[in-house]
Amino acid sequence: PMEIVSPEFQFQVFLDEVRLPADALVGSEDAAIAQLFAGLNPGRIMGAASAVGMGRFALDKAVDYVKTRQVWKTPIGAHQGLSHP
Repeated sequence: PMEIVSPEFQFQVFLDEVRLPADALVGSEDAAIAQLFAGLNPGRIMGAASAVGMGRFALDKAVDYVKTRQVWKTPIGAHQGLSHP
């Protein structure tokens, strides 16, 4: 596994000197980039949607925290720097 900060494992795969039969071709010859993006684009949208969802969750948790956490008997959300006019 590669060293990363993530709950998932990442790997690199090297395929050197690999030959495949002609019927293993996906799409048309010399059109690999189109095939690549046909598979990558839905993944990009899913990744973006996941990031937006995680961001919303984190923001909701932060808002709840600043509403309930108190300093000097005042919610920290009322202090300057956390609550801007």
